[in-house]
Amino acid sequence: RIIYRTRLNLSLCVSTHVFFIILMHIEIKRPGDCSGTELKFFKALILKGSEIESPYLMDKIKQAYKLIFIRLDGISVAVGALRYASIHYCEEIFTKAGTPHQKRDYTYEVSWFYVAESKRGCCCGSRLMKAAIEAAEGGACFATAREDNRIMHAIFKRYKFERLGGVYPSLRGNYSLGLFARK
Repeated sequence: RIIYRTRLNLSLCVSTHVFFIILMHIEIKRPGDCSGTELKFFKALILKGSEIESPYLMDKIKQAYKLIFIRLDGISVAVGALRYASIHYCEEIFTKAGTPHQKRDYTYEVSWFYVAESKRGCCCGSRLMKAAIEAAEGGACFATAREDNRIMHAIFKRYKFERLGGVYPSLRGNYSLGLFARK
């Protein structure tokens, strides 16, 4: 289990120009090391993001490689996951993006990022990505994001993810998705 404790100055994240220090606690855990309460909390947060619908979601969470939790001053505010990339899922996603020949190049999917709305702009998304990359231990990763999610696109760029292929329609709503990857 990997735990990071970081003191983070949020001066750039606060629009009132008030400077303060909070304690950011980042925890990376195997799903089997999580309590039932942590797993339920993880599920509840990613459902708030409305990006996934599955009656088997808890099973999928338990099959992830690592789960990432961020707490600010002791309050849980963000989650993310590093998932094993199944051949079937990779084939589906990479084909939709128009790059089926690259589907076997990636070990992990960076997935299920969610930051509480009240904490957006406080660097949590960037910290989730940094933790996911560290948890991958050099393994190649891919991720998908809504085409209109400019913040996530900026995080991908910061962490050396490149766009692969073109956009494709989501099955969950009236929006398009893009595929990004990092080797």
